[in-house]
Amino acid sequence: MRNPVRVDFPVARPPARPGRPAQLLGALAILAAVVSGGLPGASSATGDSRLTAAGRGIATSLTVAFPTDLTSERPSTVTVRILVHGSPGLGGHPQATLSATATTTTTPTSGTTSPTSATTTSPPSTTSPTSTTTTSPTNGLFAGAVLTIDRLGTDGHWQLLGSGSADRNGTFRTPVTVWRSITVRARFTGTALLAASRAVTVVGWARPLAAEVVLPAGGPSPTAPHPDGLPPRGAGAAATVQPVSDAIWSRMRGYSWHPGCLPRSTLRYVTVNYWGFDGYRYRGQLVVRAAVATRVVTAFSALYDRRFPIRLMVLPDWFGHSPNHVGANDYAQMAADNTSAFNCRYVVGKEAWHVLSPHATGMAIDINTWENPYSSRKGPRPDAWYLRNRPTGFSTLFYPRATQTTTFTHLGWQWGGSWSRGTDYQHFEMHSVPGTTSTARTPEETLAAAIDRAVDWSGE
Repeated sequence: MRNPVRVDFPVARPPARPGRPAQLLGALAILAAVVSGGLPGASSATGDSRLTAAGRGIATSLTVAFPTDLTSERPSTVTVRILVHGSPGLGGHPQATLSATATTTTTPTSGTTSPTSATTTSPPSTTSPTSTTTTSPTNGLFAGAVLTIDRLGTDGHWQLLGSGSADRNGTFRTPVTVWRSITVRARFTGTALLAASRAVTVVGWARPLAAEVVLPAGGPSPTAPHPDGLPPRGAGAAATVQPVSDAIWSRMRGYSWHPGCLPRSTLRYVTVNYWGFDGYRYRGQLVVRAAVATRVVTAFSALYDRRFPIRLMVLPDWFGHSPNHVGANDYAQMAADNTSAFNCRYVVGKEAWHVLSPHATGMAIDINTWENPYSSRKGPRPDAWYLRNRPTGFSTLFYPRATQTTTFTHLGWQWGGSWSRGTDYQHFEMHSVPGTTSTARTPEETLAAAIDRAVDWSGE
C-alpha cells in the first residue's frame, strides 16, 4: 500500500459555534416552566389553590389529564376539568365538573405569550381523574364559561391551542397528537357565577411506538453532552436528498468544512427518519457526496424498515471544532454515539501527520459509534468495552453476516469491521464514486479527485 499523503489545510479560527437545535431550547424552557417526572404514559394535575372572594362567584379549580393509552404520533385527547366548589346559594351543589379538550394538530391562530407561573404536575399517573358524582348542574351554571388551553413551544413561549365555550354539559372536545411529550396550560377566567381558577400546567408523556433498547449486561452508556434528536417527518423513512442550503452551509463552515475541502456543489444534505434507542422515531441528518446519496438513502431506509435502532444522527458541527487542527470534533461525537458522514478532518490518531480521513470524501459513514468502536493506533475510540464484548444478535451492533451489515455491503460499501489492519466496527466507506469516469473535467471535479487520491483509506 502506498504511503499516505500529507495534506496541509490553512489554520483558521472557526466562526461562532452554531446554534443548538430548537428542541434543546424547548427542553430548557419546559424545565423552567414546569417540573414533571415519571415514565411515559398518562399525566394529570390539579390546581391546588382556589381564587375566590366575597362577591366574586363560586370558587373553582382545574384538573388536566391525558388518557392512559397516550401513544407517540397517535391521535388522542387531553381533558381539562373545572371543579366547581359548592355554594348554598345555588342549591348546595357540592361539586360539578366542566370538561374540555384541545388539539396540537392545528396551526395556532393567535400570537404567543411568555410562560407564566403555574401549578406544576405530579409524575404521570396510570388513571385519568374522574368527576365527583353529583346531581346534574343547572343549565345556567356553565353559561359563558370559556376555557383557554395553550401548549409550550420549542421556543419557550406559550402558543394557543384552543379556546371555546362549554356546552350545556360543560364539555368541549378536540383531538391531540403527541410525539414524545407535550406541555399544556389550562386557564379559566371565570363567569358571572364562577370565580376564576389558577392556571394549571401538565406534561403528557406518550408511549413509544417501538421497544426500548436493552443494553447487554455490564454494557456502559455514553455520557458525553449531545443535542436532542429532531422530531420525525412523514410516514416511514421519508428520506430526502437536497443541495446543501445556506443555513446548513453556514453551520458547516469552520467545522466539518473549511477551505481546501470538497466543493459545496459536490455535497448533498440527506434527511431520513430513524428509530431511536428509546423507541421513538426521529429525523436524522447527514451530509454526503452527491454521487453516493442515493445509496445512502437506500441503506438507511432499509435500516428504518427493519427498525434498526440508532441513538443519534445530527451533523457533526454541533460538537464544535476538532482539538487536533481541522474538522468537527470527531472524538466528542463518537463519545456521544452520533452517526455521521462528511467531516473534512484528519484520521483519528494520525492528526500529527496530517493524514486525510475517508470522511473528507463524503463517502464514509460512522454508525452507532459507542457500541461499534474503532481500534486506533492510539487505543480504542470511544470506549473499549464493546471491543472486548460483542454479543451476537445485539440489536445495535454490526458484526459479520448481520442484516444491518449486509444492508451496506450489498450496496458496494466496505465495512471496517472486516479489516485486519485495525478493526473499525462503526465504519462504512466507498473508495470511488459509482458510475463516474476517472477523468475530471471541471475545477470542482479536479479538486474532488485530488482529495480522493490523498485519502488514507486504512484509517478512520
